Amino acid sequence: MREGMEHLETSVLKEAQDIKDQLGGELKATSQDVQSLVREESQVIKDQLGEMRQSIDRLSSSAGTSQTAEGQ
Repeated sequence: MREGMEHLETSVLKEAQDIKDQLGGELKATSQDVQSLVREESQVIKDQLGEMRQSIDRLSSSAGTSQTAEGQ
């Protein structure tokens, strides 16, 4: 009976470790997926801000040109 209990305990501990390892791997993969998504979204936002800055620069330049022409 003692051998049976020890075998059962060993089996349960092994199964628990396998589950822990599996969950750890899944959490790592999920963390990497989240990091990747955040990087992608950050790049999209940076690109959009760059486009907005260019538009503002063009508008400012155009407004400056208009004011100079009106002054002459």
